[in-house]
Amino acid sequence: MGLVALPAGRHEGLRLSIRLSAGMIARFESSQMMFKRSRLRLPLTVYLLVATALGWLSLHLDGRFRTETGLVHTFYRETDSASIPLFRRTSRGIDLDFLEDEPSLPRRSFRVQWKGVWHLPEARLIDIYAGGDDRVVVRVDDRVVVARGAARGMHTIAERVALDAGFHRVVVRYEQYGGDFGLNVRWARAGEVPRSFESASIFPERPDDAQLKANRRLATLRRVAGAVWLVPPLLFALWVGWPHALRAGRRVFQSWCDRSRLTWCRWRQEGDRPVPWPAEPTARQKRALQFLYVVVVVGFLGAVGQFYRPGTGFTYLIFFGEEFQERTLSTVEAVPHYVHRRGSFGYDGQFYAQLAVAPLLDDPGLQDALDSAPYRARRILFSWTAFALGLGQPGWVLQAYALQNVLCWVILAWLLQRWLPPARFRNFALWFACLFSHGMIVSVRRSLLEGPSMLLIVLGLLALEHRRTIVAAGIVGLSGLGRETNLLVAAALAGSGGWSARARARAFVAAGLVAVPLLLWFAYTYSVYGSRVLDGGGNLTMPLAGLWQYWESTLGELRMVGWASRARYSLLALVSLAVQAGYLIWRVDWDDHWWRVGISYCALMLLLSINVWEGYPGASTRVLLPMAFAFNVLLPQSRYFWLLFVFGNLTVVQSLADLGMPRLV
Repeated sequence: MGLVALPAGRHEGLRLSIRLSAGMIARFESSQMMFKRSRLRLPLTVYLLVATALGWLSLHLDGRFRTETGLVHTFYRETDSASIPLFRRTSRGIDLDFLEDEPSLPRRSFRVQWKGVWHLPEARLIDIYAGGDDRVVVRVDDRVVVARGAARGMHTIAERVALDAGFHRVVVRYEQYGGDFGLNVRWARAGEVPRSFESASIFPERPDDAQLKANRRLATLRRVAGAVWLVPPLLFALWVGWPHALRAGRRVFQSWCDRSRLTWCRWRQEGDRPVPWPAEPTARQKRALQFLYVVVVVGFLGAVGQFYRPGTGFTYLIFFGEEFQERTLSTVEAVPHYVHRRGSFGYDGQFYAQLAVAPLLDDPGLQDALDSAPYRARRILFSWTAFALGLGQPGWVLQAYALQNVLCWVILAWLLQRWLPPARFRNFALWFACLFSHGMIVSVRRSLLEGPSMLLIVLGLLALEHRRTIVAAGIVGLSGLGRETNLLVAAALAGSGGWSARARARAFVAAGLVAVPLLLWFAYTYSVYGSRVLDGGGNLTMPLAGLWQYWESTLGELRMVGWASRARYSLLALVSLAVQAGYLIWRVDWDDHWWRVGISYCALMLLLSINVWEGYPGASTRVLLPMAFAFNVLLPQSRYFWLLFVFGNLTVVQSLADLGMPRLV
């Protein structure tokens, strides 16, 4: 069979595909001729009859004699006063996949229970794996084997238990209070790879011996019927196509090797030099991009608007937890605010919101209301801003604190156009990645400090680019009252004014403006709390120790549980941060303010302890938010733009999911 002539070195994959297809067709045609001339027609007819009969017999006997397997699966909606069962049925697995198929079910404040009888044919040492957000408890024979939750940790762990041959009662209880949800429950023989609970050995009720034997025989019959249907066609397909597939694979591999060597040599010679900009876009293209910017901002505001609850406003975003309600400030308790129920511990925003009601630390109830009053009090700036925006009225203050992240997001969307103007689609993609980076969106969804901190950092760099070094230093010093790590931005001020006498004097004044606000507030908090204000929370450790530990725990959980584990979010975050840090290290530019900021946070990343990394993906994306911004601002002219852009912003996927419709009860 002839082929159309193609240019040398091009369309290699097309040529190979055509050759492979032609060879398989020719071989198949020859096999047809051989079939017609041979005595294979009778065996083939017998095969089809036997396979059909076995399949029908298996289905028929299953319907008549098979004992139902699986777990009794009950779903409850939790309210302040009662647990309301929504359904009870038999389930073949222990997971939350059913939520994707039933959008009417609540995603917040619910409880799920799986209950059944597990049959083991022999005595074994069993590893029970469990992890969940917010709480999961696994009981075997009325004994708690694994319990995970906010107090103990949510990552999947394994507990070993010795079980005798026979039947064992299994109960798995999962509770979801608020925020994200996730569940991993598996088992393994001691030392083996974990797997899902086998539905064939789990029953809603205890069966008798005859039912067990019948189920085993029916399972064997199903496997035989399946093999009879699948094995002969598979063998025939391999016989027809394997010679041509082997030759094609060799050619493809050789072609890939040749191209890879050339690509590597070219990349090694050229490096990552900036590429020239394409032609200036037309006015119509610019208007289209401007429209996209506006659409994104409107879409963001619409997504945030969905978190408004009648009676409590936007306080859902602050994440008050039920566990801290008895310790809440009396002034806050008297104000209507959303509380996440069913044992929720809430999130850090609930502490800074209460500081906003008493920003001078003069309320004696703060000691009990906050998890660590001296540590939280050091970061007072955005509690002050909420107090000012709310005019000191507790109800208004809470609403102002919940919404100031949204306001900062909108201002950042406007300011970032200085570096990423609506002129090219690359700029739009990078602008979008900055605003929807995981650290930024989590700050909005939990009313945290990173969003307002990022705004101050951007304002400081903007002042620096306008040669307002003193103003920039004042902004950076002020930002230190929001987060101590914001002072790393002072690296952008270093060497920005030259080495003349006037420049040195300006640098001295700038250093004072950076350090003095935090020192003064530190002295005030020391007078209130004493030496406890020195508590650093264990957020820093030896270089790479925390990062290495988090890589190990993430990969270990993925090996045990698979991609269904929420550790996949941790892996995406780790890959993104690694790409960002690698690019900043590769692209050395001491004269660029954004690069100096990014490389400072790159150094911080190496020092973070496991306390910061722990979670799905934890606080790392928030703490290192300026590095993500620096990466995206510096990326536009990279020769490998789209590759770096995608892998450096993998967490945007999770951010968009977090901003979806909140299914609140």
